[in-house]
Parts: sequence; C-alpha cells; structure tokens
Amino acid sequence: MSKQKSPIKRIEFLAKKFNVFDDEDLKKIANKDFYLPNGEKCEALSEDNNFFALYTFNKRLLKNEGKYLPTNIRVADFIFIDIVRADPTQHKEYVQWMLTTFTRLIKENENEQAVNFVTEDLWLAKDYLEIFYKNRTKPKFKELCRRNLAFKDITNPSDINQYRDLSQLFDAVDPFIEKDVSKLERDMRVMARLKHASIPYEDRQVMIFNPLTIQASRLFSNLTNWCTTSNRDTHKSYIKNHKTPTGRRSKLHVLIPKTYLISDIDDPNKTEDIYQFHFETGQFMNRKDGSISDIPALIERNVGLRTYFYNTLLDLALECKLNKLDNHYINALFKFGFSDVLFDIYPDNTKYLRFHGYDIGDTPDISRFKDVETVYLVECKVTSLDSSIAALKRLKILVLTDNKLKNLPKSIGKLKNLKVLNIKGNRIKSLPQELSQLDKANGGSLEVISVDDELVEEAEGLFPSLTVNRFKEMMSK
Repeated sequence: MSKQKSPIKRIEFLAKKFNVFDDEDLKKIANKDFYLPNGEKCEALSEDNNFFALYTFNKRLLKNEGKYLPTNIRVADFIFIDIVRADPTQHKEYVQWMLTTFTRLIKENENEQAVNFVTEDLWLAKDYLEIFYKNRTKPKFKELCRRNLAFKDITNPSDINQYRDLSQLFDAVDPFIEKDVSKLERDMRVMARLKHASIPYEDRQVMIFNPLTIQASRLFSNLTNWCTTSNRDTHKSYIKNHKTPTGRRSKLHVLIPKTYLISDIDDPNKTEDIYQFHFETGQFMNRKDGSISDIPALIERNVGLRTYFYNTLLDLALECKLNKLDNHYINALFKFGFSDVLFDIYPDNTKYLRFHGYDIGDTPDISRFKDVETVYLVECKVTSLDSSIAALKRLKILVLTDNKLKNLPKSIGKLKNLKVLNIKGNRIKSLPQELSQLDKANGGSLEVISVDDELVEEAEGLFPSLTVNRFKEMMSK
C-alpha cells in the first residue's frame, strides 16, 4: 500500500503547480506594465482591487466566439489559502480539485463564475466535500449516482476529479444532505413577524418569501445550493449592492410550492424544488442553483402568482426613466412570458414604438397610442399584428421586417397617413386587397413599400402610383 502524501508536501506541490503569487510578485509585474519577462501581456482576474489570478493568452481562438483562451494561470496566495482551508479532509485531498475548478472557469472565459466560486461558494464546497468524503465509498452513494442521468459521463462516482463543478457535486451529495422542512413554514412566518422577511404573496398553492436579512436567508442553507444563504456579505452583495431604479434595496424572491412543505417524504404530492429570483442580476435559479429554463410553465396555472410577478416587474420597469427598453426588468418580464410588456411601458402620447430583438409573438391591442407616428418591430418574432393598428390615424412609418407574420390585417388599409411600409422577411404569401386604399390614387399617402420578391408583382397591382421596392433596393438608398 502506497504511503499517503503528507498535507504539507501536497500543499507545497500544488502551490508550485498553480504558480501562486503574492503582493510582491504583483508589484514587480505592475511595474512592468503587466508584461512578463518573456514579453507576454499579463491579464488579471480582479474585483474591488483584489487580484484573484493572473494569466496570459495563447494564439488560438475559441470557436465561434472570437475570444483568446487564457493560459499560464497563476493563483493569488490568499485565494490559495482560502481553498486549502475549505478542504475538510485531514490530508487536503480536494485542494487540487477546487483549484482546477477555479482555473478551468478562467480558461473558459467564465470570469464571473470564477470570482463567485472563490468569494461566495467555498463554504458550499467545504460542506459538499465533507458529505462526499463520508459517503463516497458507500454502495448506496454509487448506486444513486449510477441511476442519475446527469452522471452519464462519470465512470467512478467516488473520484472527485470526475465532477466538473459544485453544481454536479451537489447532485451527487444531495440525497445525503439532512433536510427538515417540517418547521420551515413556521420559521418563515416568524421571520416575517420579526421584520427579517416579508411574505408579499400567498395562496393555497404557493408562497413568495422575501428574505431581508441573512438570518432569514439561512432558513434555506441546508435545502438549497444558493450562495445567498452563506454569509452576511454575500447576502448583502445581492440586496444592498444592487439597488432598484429609485435607490431602494433589491429583493430576493423565493417561490415555495406548498407541496414542498409536506414533511412526509413518501407523500405522492410532495415536490422537491423551490426557486429563487433576483431581478437585478437576472438570476432565476432552482434549488440546485441551476437556471430555470421555462419560467412561464412554472407559473402559468396560477393566475394570482402570474399577476403578482407581472405587477411587481412592471412597477420596477416603469421606475426606469432612461433606457426603458434596455434594462433587466424588461428582460425579466419576457423571461416570465409577459410578451406584451413593452407596449404597457410606453405612455399613451408616445410618437414612437420601436422594438428590436424581443420575442413579442402576437401584438396586443395598441389603439391607445393615438399620437404614434412610427411603429418599428424588427426581429421580434411577431406572429400576428392586431387589427387595432387601424386606430393609429397619425401613423406614417410601419416597419415589420424579419418576423413570422403570415398575413397582414385588412385594417391597415385605413391608415391614410402611412408613407412607408416594410414587410420584408416574413412568411406572407399574399396581400389583402384592402391595402390598395393606401395608394395615392385611392386617397392614401404611401410613398415606399418594400416586400419579398414573391410579392412584388401583387404589390405593383395594388399600388399603381408608386414603384415597389425590393428590400435591397430600399436599403441602398
């Protein structure tokens, strides 16, 4: 039997392997404008004047991304020490795995995740590795891993080096984490009474819980993989450092199905997942800290819950006085399936409705925009244009390029002030006869129309007073 390598020798070996640097090394590099002696440019992974790692770039480009691959990664001494401390084993058997996970994230240009790993997630790593170490050789552990489809590429679940990251490790140790939800509901209500939290919405199916302090967030520390349950600083970084548009602290929204609170694990109605949303950082996570792929499916059967999220997000979006179409609340509303939100945000007297790249689908009733002069919907996956567009009597420009329209509403023919119509890049096979009312010969004002090639002949028949433009011709003018 081979002799176990001592922890001191292991740490010395890893410090050399990962080329650990200290402040003195950093000063030397900085004095040379972050160029190494061999002439290579040195980059830094840093945040708030803390340097976590240094690296250079190789000459090969990442496929389809145009980004250079970081290489020659050096780890800061304080990060190295924190990782060593996070290893719960006597012989520091998992230090290398944590260092490899950290540097791999940098190599893959996942710098934000790399920073989070060493600033927020090491406490999780310590807990998970301790559970892993105690259970890794048990037949039950191996059997559960073999039955887990997420581990199809893991041939030996007892080997820590076969786990890619903390999320995958959590999947392995999750069945062995002690979970007690029997007191969770009571504790949440106590936290709300003590003003450590709030419960802004509740019905027979779900509860929304806002943990305002780390004490309230810690109710979920043994139940989830969320970094917000770890310590005061991490919790603070979310709710205090990310403010609402009016300067208020942001909130974490924990969605808890009532079926999750069933204490009998054999009850067929019991569910296993809870969810946490933070709108300001765009994080929508399940219990395992994985991104939720389909939020609309999660809330679609609960009208009250949908209304709560819609009103909450819409109020926050309306607080944004500038760049209304380019903020995280708009993106969150779309993530939740509220595709008509863009139209709700604009005031009734707006003169422009301009959207590019949003997933709109069917447009809502837009008759309230009596003063609008331009409607620009480009690459918005518009599937139908509401007939209420006829109420926009001052509309002059209508651009609907690169959508999924199969037809146009006949009511467009009532837009007597329309001067420009662009419908290139849709699935329209024929034009409604009513569009002929836009021609100047019939009292209309149309000056430019752009259509796909297969509609040119039909458009020329409807608009004898103007030349029908193919898209390329119009764009070149």
